[in-house]
Amino acid sequence: MEHAMVINTDNFTPEVLEASYQHPVLLDFFATWCGPCQMIKPILEKLAVEYGIILAKVDIDQNPELANRYHVEGVPDIRMVHQGDVIPGFVGALPEVQIREMLSKFNLQSSLERDLESIRGLIAQKQYPQVKSVLDRLFETYPQDPRVVLVAAEFLTHLGQLEEAEKMLMTVGKENIELFSKAQSMKGLLYFQRQVSLSVETELDREYVDTCRRVLDLDYQGALEGLLYFVEQHRSYEQDAGRKGMLALFEYLGNTHPLTQEYRKKLVSSLY
Repeated sequence: MEHAMVINTDNFTPEVLEASYQHPVLLDFFATWCGPCQMIKPILEKLAVEYGIILAKVDIDQNPELANRYHVEGVPDIRMVHQGDVIPGFVGALPEVQIREMLSKFNLQSSLERDLESIRGLIAQKQYPQVKSVLDRLFETYPQDPRVVLVAAEFLTHLGQLEEAEKMLMTVGKENIELFSKAQSMKGLLYFQRQVSLSVETELDREYVDTCRRVLDLDYQGALEGLLYFVEQHRSYEQDAGRKGMLALFEYLGNTHPLTQEYRKKLVSSLY
């Protein structure tokens, strides 16, 4: 399937409006003299291939009738066409992540997203050679995509390669807040996975490991209660392990989580 098409007044109806009943069409009103149009062009072309949709390109200078019909006032003007309706998207050169958000509203799934789902299924089935094969291919195609990085870190965690997983998570920047937050959460879990793998030599060791295991069992309140006990009764254990554990769990849950807010106050009260 040809993913990018030059559209004019003659073929607009069959190639855009009628075609949109079969699959959504990404409509790009552009001008050859427009700098932002040239900046966004490779992004749109890449996404059209990745999502398996048509990119319909309309030069407004060559097709003023179409530009007037759809009230194009600035370029690039990007819209979605679905079931014959031309739906406003955005004007200007937006970052790729925001364009993906627009596409997701139409329940479109990219080939990358399908591959990532497949990897998670293979990890669950412990089909590790297949996971590595797919990841190698994805890193060649999307070398710095944080979504690939997160799944790769998840894979390394399952292999017990926690340091490598953490190094990978450190590469996820703040450009995408949602993915950055996921990376921070995963780093929090890595902390507790390390703790539950510690050797148990005393009853206090066992109690601490059991407390940390509650995080992996999603019993966050139980974990915080147990860690607070270590802060209050065994402050020197493993160089203040109780306090460090609480701070790691706060980071994992996030500052707005009710348990973070409740137990941060309790921690401060215990310390001071």
